[in-house]
Amino acid sequence: MYTKVLEHEAFYTLNKSRLVSRLPILPRLSEMRMKAKQRPLSPFMIGPYYKPQMTSLMSITHRATGVFLSIVGAPLLLWFLIAVSNGPESYNTMLALLGGWPGKFVVAATLLCLSFHLLNGIRHLVWDTGRALDIKTAQTAGLAVLAGTVVLTAVLLGVVL
Repeated sequence: MYTKVLEHEAFYTLNKSRLVSRLPILPRLSEMRMKAKQRPLSPFMIGPYYKPQMTSLMSITHRATGVFLSIVGAPLLLWFLIAVSNGPESYNTMLALLGGWPGKFVVAATLLCLSFHLLNGIRHLVWDTGRALDIKTAQTAGLAVLAGTVVLTAVLLGVVL
């Protein structure tokens, strides 16, 4: 019975555990590795090879805002709910801590991230239906998301602060 085994970059044909012939792999793996190092990755985002587009930058920002909302926004909301449920003294303590400029900055950043993440998520849901996928509509929707983010954040800041 003949079997082929890959070992040390070459095929060995075995006949009952006895070496019968050696067939080299073409091209050798070391040559393939050298060729792979000579070309840029696709898309290579560092250097002159790739021009960032609005959709790619908004996708990266969408992920970043999601991380921010998970790390900062969710604990802030949980703290608010606990403070409200513990009574007026706890609630006033929370308001005092968030009333200074660092607290207001954290609240404003959270509302900005929430607004962008919400509106860009709606844009992604529209894309999931197969609509608005051409370049011009995607650019227009991206600009609408950015404008909507500014407006929604301003409205929420007016309500919260």
